Amino acid sequence: MIRWGTLGGAWSQAYAVNNKNQVTGVAYTRNGSAQCLPCYQWRAQRSGTISDPTSTTWGFGLNDAGIVVGQSTFQSTYHAFVYSGGVMKDLNKLTPARSGWVLLTANGINNAGQIVGEGLA
Repeated sequence: MIRWGTLGGAWSQAYAVNNKNQVTGVAYTRNGSAQCLPCYQWRAQRSGTISDPTSTTWGFGLNDAGIVVGQSTFQSTYHAFVYSGGVMKDLNKLTPARSGWVLLTANGINNAGQIVGEGLA
């Protein structure tokens, strides 16, 4: 067992581990905000397409390439995201324009890059 730590808050929780022993999940900050690990690096840099000082992120899935998927609250709504190469992208912006889907949560990603999650049509 390995102690994971927090981002200064009271607790953290791991949701996924890959074959390279990389982990993703959530950790709380001192001010009570929930941040995806390792996505907290994105949060500090404010890069990517989801950027709101009040957003929270949870990493739910992780493949062997270190690509993380999860859920972010942004402007009081849920958004499924993918985090790769230091950039977080809203999966809703990557779906076909008239698909009718609103992607809420990405729960897992395999090594082929296929993502499973929840959405509304």
